[in-house]
Amino acid sequence: MSEYNTERNYYQSLVDSYNNNYVGQNLTIAQYQESVSAKNIIDAELPKQDQLKAELDILSTSLQI
Repeated sequence: MSEYNTERNYYQSLVDSYNNNYVGQNLTIAQYQESVSAKNIIDAELPKQDQLKAELDILSTSLQI
């Protein structure tokens, strides 16, 4: 659970940073390129989040027996 929480917090910080810096902003070309890079990092982290959540759900279910 600790690993999931750590990764979840990291992922959320990426999303929050992206939202604060790029969403709804008029971006320069350089900022747009930065936003694409940031979004790619977020997208790459999502499968890890999903995998950890699935593992946590399995463990939680098995502990409730």
